[in-house]
Amino acid sequence: MCEPTTILAATSAVLGVVGGVQQARAAKAEGEYAQAVAEENAKIKELQAQQATQIGNIEEERHRRRIRQMLGSQRAAFAASGVEMGSGTALEVMGDTAGLGEQDALAIRSNALREAWGFRVGAADDRNQGRGARMAGRNRAIGTLLTTGAQAAGSFYNMGFGKRASRSANRAGGF
Repeated sequence: MCEPTTILAATSAVLGVVGGVQQARAAKAEGEYAQAVAEENAKIKELQAQQATQIGNIEEERHRRRIRQMLGSQRAAFAASGVEMGSGTALEVMGDTAGLGEQDALAIRSNALREAWGFRVGAADDRNQGRGARMAGRNRAIGTLLTTGAQAAGSFYNMGFGKRASRSANRAGGF
């Protein structure tokens, strides 16, 4: 029959293994949760990128509409003043208005695309961090299981289970 101290030591070792397995599961679950959160954040950033692009398109069209209105007002003012619109200063002024307006419209588009790109980069970063968190959780779980196994083996060895096997092997012509 086993001594009470051996029973207590064995129970402690078994509880250590159970605790280690639970810690490993928790580490893995923590990594998976962090990845899920990162994926949701990435989805939000993708939606923000789409929204930034749509808003940019709307603002670009609004700006072009304002330029067309401005050109219409310039034509009306030149016509009311009796200025020839097909040449000279009037043509240059309207050409400058149209050209600068188009540059501004393209700048609006460019800024919206840059903003969307920033959100997409953020989404990619979130996904990468999520994958890293999942891998870190798995690695912590594996490390915990290895450490727990080694501690349990050491405990059982110290209780005499390993020593008996070593003595038996020595008697049988082993080391």
